[in-house]
Amino acid sequence: MHRMAEPRSSKVGSARAAIAAALLASTLLATGCEEQDRGGSSDNPPLTEIAVGEFDPAVPTWTEGSILHTPDASYDLGTEVLAYVRTSVGIVFVAEHEELVYSWTGGEPVKVGRTFFGGEMLFGDPESPYAAWQQPRGRHTEVVVFDQRRGRRVPTEGLSGNLIAIDGSDLYLRHQMARISLSRIGKRGSERVHSRLVAAQGEIRAFDTHEGIAVGTDWHSAVRVGPSDSRTAVFSPDARWVSTGGDDFEDGLSVYDARTGRQRQLASEDFGHATGFEWLDDGTLMAWGTTEFSNLSLLRCELATGSCSVVAEVDLDLRRGPLVAVPGGWSLWATWN
Repeated sequence: MHRMAEPRSSKVGSARAAIAAALLASTLLATGCEEQDRGGSSDNPPLTEIAVGEFDPAVPTWTEGSILHTPDASYDLGTEVLAYVRTSVGIVFVAEHEELVYSWTGGEPVKVGRTFFGGEMLFGDPESPYAAWQQPRGRHTEVVVFDQRRGRRVPTEGLSGNLIAIDGSDLYLRHQMARISLSRIGKRGSERVHSRLVAAQGEIRAFDTHEGIAVGTDWHSAVRVGPSDSRTAVFSPDARWVSTGGDDFEDGLSVYDARTGRQRQLASEDFGHATGFEWLDDGTLMAWGTTEFSNLSLLRCELATGSCSVVAEVDLDLRRGPLVAVPGGWSLWATWN
């Protein structure tokens, strides 16, 4: 059993703030500490007692080794974090080495599954309680959807394919013959969507054109945004703005108007590469910048001023560690090695 995730620094706060800010609490409500690992079983794990509240999406987070950081506090999760996503309730993360999946809502991390080592290992939405991953099951894999608010898996009978994205309660899956489907979590049936979809936020979708990203309500009306090597997209909560991967930082980090494609330049610091990875609100983007992959500068970028400020400087050692992760479900170590 892993040790309790205790804050290294804290402030007085209400029970709701224990999760809502993840840094203002003096006492964090504990989750149930029974480990859950279904392995190849088809049974849903039992309900766990989880803290009541919302995990505030406006608070930046990152991990170094086993430590979850915010600007004002740090929490020891008991095991090195390979990748993680945020939900409206807490975080779901993958532990190093064993690729075990854990749920954390402010107390003891609870084991809820297992996944595969790779680049994008988890999928989630900070505005919904759901996280998802691919889990081994015999010689095959299955799609697991975890409702972190209720502390249990959602039945996924009939769901198959490779995960692409979660948007609220919408689950996007890629199937054979390049077919992509949209399913509503907890409901039967699915609908087919365009085969080049890579991300979605409400009615706005992002498509990989093989010459960059295009965004719009459908493939035919989508407008091109970002550089030609972009393959990923991260939308602001109101779907007004989008950040694309693959940005060359020589001319600064940019975001794009999802309706018109208009570019909005943000920062001009001297980084060799930078990528936006999370929106804290409709006008604030978190990004990382690096020069030689020996350190990361975590940047908070404001659309209102067009400027970025450094939230934290994180040292990187891709051979010896410790592991470093930011929200989004990607393993930076696996991606860069």
